Amino acid sequence: MKRAMLPLNLSLLVPSREQLRTIRQVTTLDIFDGPGGNFHEDGLFSTLTFGRLGDPLRDRRFGYIHLKLPILHPVIYSRLLRLKGLYGDILAGREYATWNSELNDFEKSNEIEGQTGYTFFLSYWSILKPAKTGSSVRDLRVQLIDKYRDKSLLTDLLVIPAGLRDAEVNTDGRLSMDEVNELYQSVLMLVRNFPDRADASDIAIYDRTRYSLTLKVVELFEHYEKLISGKRGFIQARYASRRVFNGTRNVISSLDVSTVDLDAPNRPRFNDTVIGLYQASKAVLPKTIYALKTSIVGEIFNTASNNIELVNPKTLQREWVEVSNEDLDRWGTEEGLEKVINELSITEKRAAPVKIGQHYLALVYVDNSGNYKVLRRIDEVPETHNRDFVRPITYVELIYLSGLGMWNTISAFVTRYPVDNQLSSYPSKLYVKTTITGELRYPLDVNFERRVDVPLALEYPILTPGVIPKYHDSTSVNPTRLANLGADFDGDMVSVNAVYSNEAIAETDQYFKTREAYIQAGGGLAFSVDVHTLSLVLSFMTR
Repeated sequence: MKRAMLPLNLSLLVPSREQLRTIRQVTTLDIFDGPGGNFHEDGLFSTLTFGRLGDPLRDRRFGYIHLKLPILHPVIYSRLLRLKGLYGDILAGREYATWNSELNDFEKSNEIEGQTGYTFFLSYWSILKPAKTGSSVRDLRVQLIDKYRDKSLLTDLLVIPAGLRDAEVNTDGRLSMDEVNELYQSVLMLVRNFPDRADASDIAIYDRTRYSLTLKVVELFEHYEKLISGKRGFIQARYASRRVFNGTRNVISSLDVSTVDLDAPNRPRFNDTVIGLYQASKAVLPKTIYALKTSIVGEIFNTASNNIELVNPKTLQREWVEVSNEDLDRWGTEEGLEKVINELSITEKRAAPVKIGQHYLALVYVDNSGNYKVLRRIDEVPETHNRDFVRPITYVELIYLSGLGMWNTISAFVTRYPVDNQLSSYPSKLYVKTTITGELRYPLDVNFERRVDVPLALEYPILTPGVIPKYHDSTSVNPTRLANLGADFDGDMVSVNAVYSNEAIAETDQYFKTREAYIQAGGGLAFSVDVHTLSLVLSFMTR
């Protein structure tokens, strides 16, 4: 029998006296107990309360501070201020108000007719009914207050384990500690102003201190909230994130799955993920550099001399040119080629001719019959062919054609963070695009006849003179993957981490031949097109 999937329910952290029975109380501001250097047994770093230094318990044991007078829980306080600013002004003693028994709410008043302060506000707390306006956000805040009204007052504040915020003495004898300890110290200082036992009739005289204590506890709460919340929170940014060497991370875009011919080689398959040439080059950077070094770039710069053969820009013939040491480093070393690849990030440079000084690196023949060929001089084109199809090779063509044998064999893992299910990360093949609309082209041999025994250029860039090309610079996942990723097209991003070794690529290829790649362990397909965008489209089309 399948176990029902229940949502994760969180509640306000308001510790009871029973829960605090086994936890020691922090009562003093003193850090050390006398000149001996030992931590005070009732302080924020007490070894008796939190455990000895170096003991794993010191990272798990909590303490607590007794606040003496109850204050509003930070979550409740922040929601109250968003409902009505008057509530915060009453608690702070800045505004006077009267109680409207018909509305069960406060109304702004004056000093003569109204009252103010923390005690006055809490005297009506149990019957306060903020009005609902129909706004979903506001109504949820009202529901939160109603749900936790009986558990909304905080009398004891938990202190996190000392091992997570420990103090230490530097080599110069100065004490250093985490900044959160200053917040706990401020709370202890404010609590000292309260009597151990206060008469109900005298509580109002502590209203301002009580309000200051609330603000300090709210500040403490926000400190921890910033650590764990948001994409740029400390926890997610430093520890919950994944930084993979040469990985690429891009915005998700829609994938065009339509095709005229299902057997056409230049269409993304079911297990493909479409990424741009720049992203693919960075994802397998060492292999991209190797591809450049073993192709035409390597042929030209495989020398220790400064004299190399380049293409004259006027005659389009090959001639010897003396190049600078900088050019030799740029095109003949791994560090230099990495900089060349990084320059693909400049979109304006992608369609620019590759020039070494004033000379072209190479030429390319691109005809109107779906063929191409890389040339070193224009004389390589037979007289029976139109030489008007010859032009200098561009950066996007150079890098794409250099890695032609690997682009559509790469395997990668596509992951959207935070990972919330086992299908939030999945293996995929990469389909590399250049311009948004590419074209299938066949390579020509030395006799200018088509070759079918080598990899085809499935997405040869379309570069039209006078037209600014548009490039594919996003990640297009198969539509059936969106539901498992919990993603749509409003700026959501995915990471694409390629695998390099032949063994890893072979393992992913074998995985795509198994039933586990398509069927869930509990039965049913592992994919779905039931995404929010599609539901909206169908709703508007059919209603």
